[in-house]
Amino acid sequence: MENNDNPSKTPEQQAFEQALKDAVTMRMPFGKFGPEGYPPHGLLLCDLPYEYLRCFIRKGFPKGRLGEIMSFVYQLKLDGAEGVFKLLRETPRQSLRKPIKRNYDFS
Repeated sequence: MENNDNPSKTPEQQAFEQALKDAVTMRMPFGKFGPEGYPPHGLLLCDLPYEYLRCFIRKGFPKGRLGEIMSFVYQLKLDGAEGVFKLLRETPRQSLRKPIKRNYDFS
């Protein structure tokens, strides 16, 4: 991403770029995809499943920047534009599947 101080960018472009940046760096601080479910920090907001975000349409998104970014991620996923996150992410996408512990006894 380019520097936000670029005078040729409109405030809307700068806000969009900042929202994208926040979506790939902020983590879910609570709930099923928070630190308890995905230690140690929770899932990145851009990795939250569409269905989970859709539940917040009825309940309402959290207040503040967290809710704004969750709503932003939901809208991008709704529009089919979630591929943009692949271009910006610094870490590989975290799997939502829990590892299955299996014991094999071959004796």
